[in-house]
Amino acid sequence: MNRSTPCILLAAAAAALVLPNPLAAQGETYGTLLSLHVPCREAPSHAASVVSVFRQTGDAYRETVSVRDSAMDAAGTTWVSVRRTPYMPRLCWVPEALVGPWREPESLLAMADRLLASPDGRPLEDWVAVYSYFRHRVYREAVDASPVLSLRRLEVLMRALEAAQPSPAEDPDPRALAWLESLGADVEALPDRARLQWVVGRGSVDSLYEAHRDDPLAEEILWRSASQILQRVDCGLSVPCVFDGVLPHAARYWRSFPDGRFVDQAISASVSMLRRVQFESGLLGTCEAARTPGWDAMGRARWERWDELAWQTEGRPAVRRLLATLSEVGEEDKAPLVDYINRVERCASEVPAQPPPDEEPAAVRGEASVPSSESREMAITAPGVLCRFEPSRTARGGTVLRLDEHFTTEYPDTVAAGETWVSASRWGRCWIPGAATAPAHTHDHVLAIADRFLTSGEGRTPDHSLRVYNVLGSRVGGHREIVDTSAILSLRRLQILGEVLKTFHSENADALLRGWADQLVDDVYYWSIGSAWYVRDEAFERAYEEHRESPDAEEILWELVTGPSPHDCEGDFACTARAGVRDKFARYWTDYPRGRYVGQAITISVARLGGFLQTCNAARGAPPGSRDAFRWERAYWEPRGAEMAAEIRATLADVPPSDGEPLTTLLDGLEACAAEVGSTGPSLK
Repeated sequence: MNRSTPCILLAAAAAALVLPNPLAAQGETYGTLLSLHVPCREAPSHAASVVSVFRQTGDAYRETVSVRDSAMDAAGTTWVSVRRTPYMPRLCWVPEALVGPWREPESLLAMADRLLASPDGRPLEDWVAVYSYFRHRVYREAVDASPVLSLRRLEVLMRALEAAQPSPAEDPDPRALAWLESLGADVEALPDRARLQWVVGRGSVDSLYEAHRDDPLAEEILWRSASQILQRVDCGLSVPCVFDGVLPHAARYWRSFPDGRFVDQAISASVSMLRRVQFESGLLGTCEAARTPGWDAMGRARWERWDELAWQTEGRPAVRRLLATLSEVGEEDKAPLVDYINRVERCASEVPAQPPPDEEPAAVRGEASVPSSESREMAITAPGVLCRFEPSRTARGGTVLRLDEHFTTEYPDTVAAGETWVSASRWGRCWIPGAATAPAHTHDHVLAIADRFLTSGEGRTPDHSLRVYNVLGSRVGGHREIVDTSAILSLRRLQILGEVLKTFHSENADALLRGWADQLVDDVYYWSIGSAWYVRDEAFERAYEEHRESPDAEEILWELVTGPSPHDCEGDFACTARAGVRDKFARYWTDYPRGRYVGQAITISVARLGGFLQTCNAARGAPPGSRDAFRWERAYWEPRGAEMAAEIRATLADVPPSDGEPLTTLLDGLEACAAEVGSTGPSLK
């Protein structure tokens, strides 16, 4: 069809046969789009112009469509007219096959199956969007109860983890890392020495299996999770990655189903995993090369590759644990794996424990002398730091270093033009400004990153803000263990989390940002009226209680009470006073009646409640039904206003009278005015 020809478009529209929509027969109905990117057209025809493209990000509430009429085009395709409520005022047309009933599990299943059947290469955002639907409260109960839906959720998560895995040379997407961390025990990072590799958490799979162990799909659940990990994970140089990270998933399957349909595949895949260790040499090949190496340079290198695997300390104990899981598996089925392990064991017993002494001096081999200074591990505390070939701001550079990138010094620090420079050996000899570094894995290093972000005015983009947050919030890629032991770092983490949440809102959040924010239920809540996410007061409260004895505890509490307190009180005094004063600033001066910020707390509280006194004074003598009288009635002083004023006054008992006087005077004035004016409006709260 020639899409640019108006007469053809008109003909297509005219030829469409308008049909009654079976769902719409009972009035306007609601549906869920089954594809993540759906063009909505001006008329029921693929030739019609696109009015809008509906994109799914995982919000089952906001992404519903209202369904109106049906029509069939000349090719026999049925279309429905829809409107994404409440954000799109006009109707447009989509194929009926792309709309399923809202809240119905079959719609979720169809959405997942469409995505799983699509070609490889779908972006991570698509997998996260569908996974978020499975986790959404609209569907979660049905998903948990259904083995079919639970299996689909598992499959979608596994594909998401594949898409989230960066190559070793890539700069990891901070949104992806934040989302992965937010999944908690549903995922785990394997102990690979080369890079992080994320897989479905064993605890999550165990819970899923136990919930459906009496269903025929139970075996499928265990095998699908194990096979994906066996096929996709590359453990490289790491024996713990193989034996502690990957093979336990296979063992979980054959322990539960020793005569299962997939036991032979599980055994074969496990042997293949062992054969891929050490860059495809395999455990056995690496061992055999080290057994009789000859002690020239190449021989020593082969012995060192085997030694890196730490077979005696890590491999042998892990092998024994693995063999114990095979006790119920048939002899013939487990033979390939047992035989391979036995051959490795025999070989390992013949590898020399130590190479002979190296008698050739370094000077003869022409090796450069190593600087005598003691090397230090350092971390980059600023984004985008250039490592320069000379210790000078005008010198050329070769490598731009990422925030929190770690390196080892090679030479002593030097001072040039009054500035300290630190050497780095990782990228050849280059120099980094000392002000952009700190000793790695330390409290001061993490604090330097946090304080620089909060005070420097660096760009508050979601990506950069999340990169900083991951330094403090991530347990795998960051320094959460250090943060949790420190009051000031716990505060900084929550402050930076709040800054990240300011960089997006519900209408512009992509699937990764939405999925991340929605998962942080202990720290974050969504306020639907403002279409935004905020840090929970409870998160600050937990940090405060954990570090109550710290000198920085007062700072945590002050941040809690001065943070956002969105509400929909709509002029109700008791509601406003409770949300903005009693539950906020009174919380501070109750614990710190002579604290550093008492004066500010009183001043802000007076500002928040002062408008009610003005409203009451304006109502004095105002005729009934007038604007001034109506505004005071809407303050709903009766029946809770006087009680709330008394509660706030009671919290000031330990505050010095001179500090609390502005607020007590305001409350006195309100009570006196309210007694004179009265209030006839019923409370709606």
